[in-house]
Amino acid sequence: MSRHLPLPALLGLALLACERPHPTGPLAGAEAIWTAPMNAIIPVTNTADAGPGSLRDAIAGAPTGSTITFDPAIAGQTITLTSGELAVVGKSLTIEGPATTGITISGGGTSRILSVAIDAALTLRNATVTGGMTGQPGAGIYSEGTLAIDHSTISNNNALASAYGIVAGGGIWASGPTTISNSTISGNSAGTGPLSFGLGGGLALNGLAASTRELVNVTIANNVASSGGSGLHTTQPVTLRNTIIAANQGPNCAAATLVLAGVSLSTDATCGAASAGLLVVTDAKLGFLAANGGPTKTHALLLGSLAIEAATACSVDDDQRHIARPQGAACDIGAYEFTEFVRFAIAIDPSATINSKTGVVLLSGTVDCGNAVGDLPLAVTISQPQKVGKVNVVMQASVQTTVTCGGSTVLWSVFVAPTSGAFQNGTATVNAISTAPTGYLAAPATAVVKLFWSKG
Repeated sequence: MSRHLPLPALLGLALLACERPHPTGPLAGAEAIWTAPMNAIIPVTNTADAGPGSLRDAIAGAPTGSTITFDPAIAGQTITLTSGELAVVGKSLTIEGPATTGITISGGGTSRILSVAIDAALTLRNATVTGGMTGQPGAGIYSEGTLAIDHSTISNNNALASAYGIVAGGGIWASGPTTISNSTISGNSAGTGPLSFGLGGGLALNGLAASTRELVNVTIANNVASSGGSGLHTTQPVTLRNTIIAANQGPNCAAATLVLAGVSLSTDATCGAASAGLLVVTDAKLGFLAANGGPTKTHALLLGSLAIEAATACSVDDDQRHIARPQGAACDIGAYEFTEFVRFAIAIDPSATINSKTGVVLLSGTVDCGNAVGDLPLAVTISQPQKVGKVNVVMQASVQTTVTCGGSTVLWSVFVAPTSGAFQNGTATVNAISTAPTGYLAAPATAVVKLFWSKG
């Protein structure tokens, strides 16, 4: 017959578990594991490799469902591992850096950084994983369990292979369910040693076909693998949603099946042939990996990138930097939402002249170039309601012109003639809109203009 403690006693034991400090004295050391209540928020208070307040200690002692956070005193700092990888085993954890400054976890060029066992799950957010090195798969992260990465950067990790050896996943190797969103995988490598074979310099996704694998608004760039898929190597289907795989050193992809959702972009055809509405094959026009704001480094989209405002089926409401999406008419492809729009203002003069002999109108106005430099196409349309006999008609005509901006206010003028008939003395509605490339931003201008006869 089993015996049960009364409820007050159980509550007392729970409180003792919550308040139990780190062990001290003869029991302190690597074997002593601090425990916390289920679903706890566990703060990391220092950047030490191990010991009380360290990330390693928090991972070891956290019960499943816990979230590991970082004290403001160490926000934005680097935790360098000196005693091997951080292992998540038999539990589900979230490691979440500060949203404004992030946290960096470095392997110091001596070990893998994170591993997730087959019976475990890890969500990583607002973090940089860098400096991992191993002779095995997954120098940055090795996961056989469930892995979710969000608002994070996996950079400069190296999976080495000895002579004639095979290794995969310089940045990440994962065989279980894997979701990566609003994140950057950059500058990682696999198998770059002599006579070695490396696959998936940035990311290698293998394992069972039943596992879900999805990349949502991810940027995979500047990775290298000696034998295939410098950006992405996969043996199972992977869904790409509004993702960039570009500028990797060698073929971008070595993929079994890529399921395209939204619009993704690659700089070569190894991720698939160009497909209207699904995949763009072109130069992504990416900046260097840099601190562009937010908790982690990103590759900025440069002016003129076809990734700007090109995403469809956008399923995220911010970018890796926590900047709201969209900033323009639509979301951008990749982890970075373009914010550096070249802004200018269009104005239309309130009066215009009509040549009394030809009916041609001379319209004019200005463009306040702001920070715009170069040629800006301008489309001008005029419409005027008229009565021809007993019939109401609208006389309309359009013309294209180009305004050359140099950071000042520029005048524009155009002659506009209808294909038949003539404009009359009175008022007309004029619209002016720029058809400048993506990244230039100006609202269309509309004005009611007084038309005057002239002898021309």
